[in-house]
Formats: sequence, C-alpha cells, structure tokens
Amino acid sequence: MSDRHLQPDLLPRVSLDPLTSLKQEMRLALKRSRLSRDEVAAAMKKELAEQGINATVTRNTVDNWCKDSDPSRVIPLRYLPAFCKVVETLRPAAALVWPLGAAVVGPEDAALLDAARARVRRLEATREERHAMAAYDLLRRT
Repeated sequence: MSDRHLQPDLLPRVSLDPLTSLKQEMRLALKRSRLSRDEVAAAMKKELAEQGINATVTRNTVDNWCKDSDPSRVIPLRYLPAFCKVVETLRPAAALVWPLGAAVVGPEDAALLDAARARVRRLEATREERHAMAAYDLLRRT
C-alpha cells in the first residue's frame, strides 16, 4: 500500500481507534483457547523471556487488558505477538489494522495469494500472446 492510499481525504470516515475491537478479539481468543487464563499468562511470560523481554504477566494482567471498562489498560504492543502465538490466532493483531481497511494474512493465505497473483499474471500473458499472434497473423496475410 502506498502512502497516497493513507491520505485522510481518501479514507472512509470510520474510527481509527482499534481499542474496542482489540479487547473484544482478545476476549474471544481467550474464550476459544484450550488454555486457561493462568496458562496463557505463564506461556506469554515464557515466550517473552525467550525473546529477552522480562515481563510480568499474570492472569490479572491479562484480564485487565481485556476490560472495555478500562481503556487505559492495554496490552503493550511488543507483547501482542506473544499473546497471539499462545492463543493461536492472529485476530487480535488484525484488529489493529481493520480501521485502515487492511487485513492480517497468515502464511497459508499468503501462499494462496501468491499463487493467485501468479495465475493472474499467467492469464494476462496468455491474453497478450493471443493478441500478438492475431496481429502477426493479420500482417502475414497482407
């Protein structure tokens, strides 16, 4: 996406605040997770420690990040990838870009998009070849 696509006059008039969606997606992820909130907190702490981030993450911390009633308590951005990994969903991270009309795509969907783009290029090349051959045939007949 080029910067010109981010010009305010070209964006639909929607809220650019992703907080409500982020917290909602975090709650849904926790509800769908096979892990308890205590296990999520412990797994996050472990993941972050492996990245050299000394974080204090407890069940209470996770609960507070998810409360709509407290907009001042938000998961730190550098913790969000660990949360998504532990609960096995990209949706909380995706909530950050939804206001821009964008999406987060996982590896499988990215590969599918690459294949679709390659097919479109191939179809366009075939069409160009047909047109070129038709022009060539016309020239040969004259």
